[in-house]
Amino acid sequence: HHHITRYSKYIPKGGVVVDGGANQGMYTAAFCELVGEEGHVYSFEPNELPFICLAINAPSAHRYMMALGDRLGRCNIMENKNNYGASYIKLGGHIPVTPLDYFLLDRCDLIKLDVEGFEISALKGAGETIAKHKPVLVLEVATGNLKRFNLTPADVYSYIDSINYKVIETWGEEPQQDIICLPK
Repeated sequence: HHHITRYSKYIPKGGVVVDGGANQGMYTAAFCELVGEEGHVYSFEPNELPFICLAINAPSAHRYMMALGDRLGRCNIMENKNNYGASYIKLGGHIPVTPLDYFLLDRCDLIKLDVEGFEISALKGAGETIAKHKPVLVLEVATGNLKRFNLTPADVYSYIDSINYKVIETWGEEPQQDIICLPK
């Protein structure tokens, strides 16, 4: 995928990458190639059908059928059958929501989050991991998705700043952009 070239330079052989909102595994598969056999990719997708594809497309990844969030909980999937990548979670339900910090990663080089508006919650649940390992952050910032959780793009940028990160690259057009963030 052409976006991989934007941040492949941040993913070393033997590295550790987190793919939150992995969908069918397009990025996860590329991340697995980049980290090689010595590295690890932790991939999270709460939607069952894309998760099955993820398992086929990225068999070497550590795959979890759950959502990333700021606390333990449960959610349901609000499916978009025309575009599974646009499906989103609604809190309450039967699918696990877990903070990334619960995984106690020994290393983390990059965290990619495309979680349809739930990015701030997922970042909060990764607070200890981010503070300890200072990974590159790759986030989707989509106005309509954030609105589901009463958030705006300004809230995302403010949160990024509050954890001592800065946006170094942005692509895409409002109302949906992707950003790369590095520690200040």
